[in-house]
Amino acid sequence: MSENTKKRTWVTKVIIAFAAFLILLTFFSNTIMNFFIPKVAGKRIGGGTLSFTDKATAEVEPVTSYKIKVAGGRTIEQVLVEDYEQVKKDEVLLKIKYRSEEDQSVLEDLKRELTRLEKESYYAARVSEAKARLKKAKAVLKKNKKNAAAKTEVKDAESSLKLAQKMLNDITGYSGATKNRKNRIEEVKKLIGEMEKHYEIEEVRSPVAGMAFAVDAVKGDETDENTVLLIVIPEATEYTVTFKFPAKSVESLDPGTEISTDSYWVEECTVLNIKPDSKDPRNTKLVKCDVKATMFFPGELVTGYVGRAGSSYDYLVSSGAVFKDNNGSFVYIIDETKSPFGNTYKVRRVDVSVLATDGVYTAISGEDLKSKIILIRSEAALEDGQRVRLEDYGAK
Repeated sequence: MSENTKKRTWVTKVIIAFAAFLILLTFFSNTIMNFFIPKVAGKRIGGGTLSFTDKATAEVEPVTSYKIKVAGGRTIEQVLVEDYEQVKKDEVLLKIKYRSEEDQSVLEDLKRELTRLEKESYYAARVSEAKARLKKAKAVLKKNKKNAAAKTEVKDAESSLKLAQKMLNDITGYSGATKNRKNRIEEVKKLIGEMEKHYEIEEVRSPVAGMAFAVDAVKGDETDENTVLLIVIPEATEYTVTFKFPAKSVESLDPGTEISTDSYWVEECTVLNIKPDSKDPRNTKLVKCDVKATMFFPGELVTGYVGRAGSSYDYLVSSGAVFKDNNGSFVYIIDETKSPFGNTYKVRRVDVSVLATDGVYTAISGEDLKSKIILIRSEAALEDGQRVRLEDYGAK
């Protein structure tokens, strides 16, 4: 009996020792493993209110402006104003050179005559050359009628003469030999030169007192009737700016509401009207505002700010907790597994949609988010399903 008791006692001690060994092994293995597991911090997700400001930038535009154009076919002789220069009513802005229709018609006729005379001169010279060549070939052939080369030369010369004479006869307006053609060519060239120097000067004057803007006229350029050479903005005109805001941002705005800007020189910025953006009518609104200032420079940019009223959301997280890749936005949920030897944690990717953000906090929506612990900070890059060590977490 005593011997059996001793055996049972020995077996019990072995079992207890083995169990203790397993416990110690598990403890130390977890402790050692923790050195290689990335530390993270998490927070249980909850709802909240998000208030923030939207901004938009747009160009200041005058309500009234005069676009200066001139008829086509003119030449800009002089540009007398620059951008943002103040001008008086009837002040000369540009000087334009042009010819009368009658003079222009005469000039075109002279140019056509010159072209014809130069062609005549060229082909008449070719005819003379061919005649001389033919005469020479015939003289050689007359001396020796058996000369094969002379016969070939005569045929070639006759062919060249026939072609040159045809080209001369085919010239439009040609009526036979012109006496003193060379003198006429020189005379026509002189007339063309004199007429091209002769222009009438037209002055383009300002229709109102104001500011010159968008000057696009350059000395020597030919004018086109559809081209705006410059714009004159009247002194007393009003200015507007049209901002493009998200539709939700302007729900509380009405005509007459003032909005803030980042420009020190803007004294007031008041909403005139709000309408849907034709490119995205459901989600974007165009907010046209009247702006007041001591002085405006057209084309200046103004940034307007609109505060969005506080909105409640079911899930609000730190903006740093929302990640993004090619598949979209997502967060990591920290899943906890409990055991007698300690709790273990793994991260799990959950795809989400971003509803709104103020830069610090972000409102999201997605599946399986309620009451979950969301990863808000990690000491290393993570992957879906990776084991982590949860620290600095006191809001379980």
